[in-house]
This record gives sequence, structure tokens and C-alpha cells, in this order.
Amino acid sequence: MSPSPGYFQKGIVLDRVIIVGAGMAGIASALSLARRGVQVCVLESARGPLQAASYAPGGYLGPAALHSFVQPLSAFERMRRRIACTNPAKSLRYRMGSGQSDFLSRCLAFCEPNSADLVQSRFAALIGYSRSVLQSVTDEYGLTDYRSRVLLHAWRAADDIEKNRPTPSYVFGEVRSNPLTLAQMRALDPAILETCGFAGALCGAPDDTINAAFLARQVVTLCKDLGVAFSCRTQAEGFIRNRNGRVIGVRTNTGSVQGDAVLLCAGLGSAQLLKSAARTLPMAPLTAVSLTAELSESTDLSRISLIDEDCGILFTAMDQRIRACGLAFLGAVEDKEIEAEYRRLYDAGRSVYGSAADWNRARYWRGTALALPDALPALGVLPSLPGLYLNCAHGMTGAASAFGSAEIVSDLITGRAAAIDPLPYRPERFGPA
Repeated sequence: MSPSPGYFQKGIVLDRVIIVGAGMAGIASALSLARRGVQVCVLESARGPLQAASYAPGGYLGPAALHSFVQPLSAFERMRRRIACTNPAKSLRYRMGSGQSDFLSRCLAFCEPNSADLVQSRFAALIGYSRSVLQSVTDEYGLTDYRSRVLLHAWRAADDIEKNRPTPSYVFGEVRSNPLTLAQMRALDPAILETCGFAGALCGAPDDTINAAFLARQVVTLCKDLGVAFSCRTQAEGFIRNRNGRVIGVRTNTGSVQGDAVLLCAGLGSAQLLKSAARTLPMAPLTAVSLTAELSESTDLSRISLIDEDCGILFTAMDQRIRACGLAFLGAVEDKEIEAEYRRLYDAGRSVYGSAADWNRARYWRGTALALPDALPALGVLPSLPGLYLNCAHGMTGAASAFGSAEIVSDLITGRAAAIDPLPYRPERFGPA
């Protein structure tokens, strides 16, 4: 679908932008705009920025983040999943909630092999760009992200290791083509148990994880130093338009806030705010859980992260903690399913790392985010509501795409040419909103 005429808006000088939402997308956008000299006010309904980031899954920056959502499937497999809504261990759990059948059908359409390859290449382009932006920001301002420079993709069957070697289009930089044995894995990270059951692993360079919450707190401080205003416990309730229909502000529970444009980064709240303006996008909720355990005093954990590919569990090394992140549930999810997922993470953590971490005192987290059927975010102006820009629907890949997405939207807001093609991520790619 071709972009609407209003997608590229040039010649409009924007001195003040209101950002709704102070999650990863919101604060990255605030930093990007503030660095360009734009006055920014961020509205957040919670008591402070980044309330979900403290235990949010992952911080994974690699291209495999999308593989469980959109992957090449045969026509038979797409039909089987559409009819049966099956839940294979390695792919997204299609837990069907009310009203999600259309979303599932759209999602499976993107799993046609050619479409899946295109989507995955677009995602790889976005997070490759996002990595470069993040690196530039951390270098310029001396920020620390506790980056894990190696991520092991581990399997329990040797044949699976050979079958799953990463393809060049999904990898940034050199691929270590020779699989690692379990002994080599343990040489990199002695905390991995000899009895874990892995046959070996693959790893690419770079294929990183970061402590997203620690980084984000530094970004908030930097934003404040650059003059960004944060207004917390402020619930956005609707948009303010001028006589020409352009969005220029937000109505909130504490009054009205006006500027020259509004950037919507409100996570789950994005759908409700769009609905208040009689606009919709085909978004669905994804719910994920994580388990974070403190390292035992005797453990010297290497800065190595690991994906148990057989179980779909990511183990992230985070300073003196290790985090186990599970798969996402699509649509409504019952408490008993969440409890079962916690148990699965607990058992997996003990199986791989044993007493290296105190799993009995681990902290549990669950969070829900919105995603679009192709698993790519919605970035740019909503042509039917001039003045309203979107940076939302990142699903569970916000850490990987936040800084690149922020730059793309900031380029569109300020009328600059984007470093990568923004059209694949435009909000109206599924039809008029």
C-alpha cells in the first residue's frame, strides 16, 4: 500500500512536542527530539517513568527476537495453526482471546515464506539501525548499558544446531559458523551446569543483550538535563485539535497540555487514546513473564546470555542478577497459564544454572504490550489526524527497536530525511486508521 499524502509532512516548524508515555519508546523519543532543539513534555500515567522496564523481558538486541512471532511456514502449517490454534514450544503461543481471530489470520498471512523473509529483513534493518543509534548515544554521553557481547543459542540435539545456523540476512557482523560444544559453552560461562542437557550452541557477533532498565534511567536523567519536562501521574484522556483539525495537545486528568504536535508512545494506552479519536489499528495484546534471581555469593557470572532454543527461554546476564524470560501469550491469558509459565522458568533456571542463582527468592514479573500482525512497530504520522505521530506497538521488542524508532519518528516530525526507509513501519500500512 502506498503511503498517504500526509505521511511526509515538510515545512511545518514544531517547537514543542507532547509525548504521551514514558516507557522505552517515549524516553528514547524525548532524547532524540531534545537533541534537535525541540521543546518536549512527556506525560506518564504511572508514578514515574519506566515502571515496566524494571522487570521487562530481555533487553535482547538481536534479530532473532522476531523469529518466534513471524517465521516462514508452509501453507499446510499456516492452515493447521489457523484452525487448531496450536501452541508449539518454539513459536508464539496462540492463546486465543475474544476478538483475536482476525489478528491471528493476519499474522499467519505474514508467515508465508516470502512475506516472512521480507518482514524479518525489515525488522533486522530497524534494529541494526537502532543498535548504531544506541551506540552513538552511549559513546557521546558516556552511558552504561551492561552489555552482554555474546549470546549463546543452545540446543539439546546436535542435528538442531546444524539445521538452525543463522542466515546472513538476519545477522549483524561475523557469524561463528563452528558450533560450540557444551565444554566450550562452560568455558565461556562456568555457571552453566554440566548436567544442563545442551549438546552445544551457536553464537553470532554481535548478538547482544543489555540491562534496559539501567540504561533507561540514565536516559531519563539526560533528558532532564536537556530540558525535557516529565509530568507523572498524568492520565491522557483525549486529543485537542485546532480549527483545522490538527492535533495540538492532550486532555488529561489534571488539565490540558498543548504544543505543536503529539507523539503517542503510550503502550497499552495507545489503543484507548486512538479509540477516543475514532481511530483504530489492528493491534493485539501480548503478555510475557520473567523471573529475576540474585546470583549466589560464590558465583562469578560471565557476561554471557543464553537462549534455550528448545524451550524458547532467554537467560539474560544483568550485573549481579540473571533474568529468565519466557514466550509471549497472544490475547487474553488466564492466571493459571501465567503460574505455569513461572514454574517453567523456575525449572529451566535451576536446570541450566542450578545454585549459581537463588531461584527460590526470585522476583516474578508479568507485562502486556501491544503488537501489530507483522510484529513491526507503527512509526510516523497518522494521516487522518495530522499532528498526531505514533511510536507504538513494539510488542516485546522495545529494547531492540526503541532508539532507531525514535530517530525515524523524530526525522519525520522535524522534516529531515530518515536514515532508513520509514515506509515499511508507517501506521496505515494495514489500511486507513
